[in-house]
Amino acid sequence: MMFPSPALIGQTLTAARDRWLRAEAHAAEFAALVATLLVLLALTLPLAALTVPSGANGVNRLIEACQRGARRGSLAVVGMIAGAALVAWALTVLLRILLRGGRELRLIARTSRALARDCDEVELYAAGRLISARILPGYSTAAFTAGLIRPHIYVGRALLDGLSSRECDAVLLHEAVHARRHDPLRYWLIELILSSIIWPGSRSLASLHRASCEADADHASVTQMGDDRPLLRALQKADALAPGPGICALTEERTRALRGVRGVEARLSTAQLAGLAIGFGLISALLVLSVVGLTDWQIYWFCPTGTPMMG
Repeated sequence: MMFPSPALIGQTLTAARDRWLRAEAHAAEFAALVATLLVLLALTLPLAALTVPSGANGVNRLIEACQRGARRGSLAVVGMIAGAALVAWALTVLLRILLRGGRELRLIARTSRALARDCDEVELYAAGRLISARILPGYSTAAFTAGLIRPHIYVGRALLDGLSSRECDAVLLHEAVHARRHDPLRYWLIELILSSIIWPGSRSLASLHRASCEADADHASVTQMGDDRPLLRALQKADALAPGPGICALTEERTRALRGVRGVEARLSTAQLAGLAIGFGLISALLVLSVVGLTDWQIYWFCPTGTPMMG
């Protein structure tokens, strides 16, 4: 019986790890899409249910059912309460997205104008590739990618002076991945949505999305370099600057993300996963209750046989 070689086992484990890292980022993006759809449904579905033709005005029929004490009347009240809760939740989430998004967009625009005005654009070679970058003013040790529509790579002179040739290549290759995939825009949109959704665990999912994308960019850089030590050494020399909206930066979070590439998994805890599941289940249940309670569907389930439809 032939057993797989240690090299083949290592390659298989590496491929599985890479798929896991990408899946974590994609799972967060899928969660943001689902959350957006739930907000839209919560805002429109209860209102649409009231307008379903039923031989008489939907609200009047439900009120009449409540007044006559029919079994469907109690569920109608539940439907009204569920619909009101959904609309209030959706409006709150949309308001949070608009207020925070508008504030951050203004900050991003000011930052972009300042960087474009103060930075010099140069072309640098990294592992045989020509990469366009902007040199930050002053003597900074920062490196990041910024810009929502047209992302640019920004590097400080002090960082370039303090890095070896291979360390500089590793940093530029990492940031080039961010620019090519438009990660600043992805980060900003996903974090804006998930941080504005009001249910447990959504903020943790936003943080995991950033860490997973950073780890993916780390791995791309390490793969092209054929060695992870240059990027690790570069991280130790870069400023631990907190990333702003629309910026992918070398930070302490990035150091933890790189450790993920080296085999340490970063994943949501059981409590965080349970919070996400509970939040999704609660919104879904309210959607079902509002539709059933605000339409005539319930009459087929809750009225005794032979009970006439009222209205």
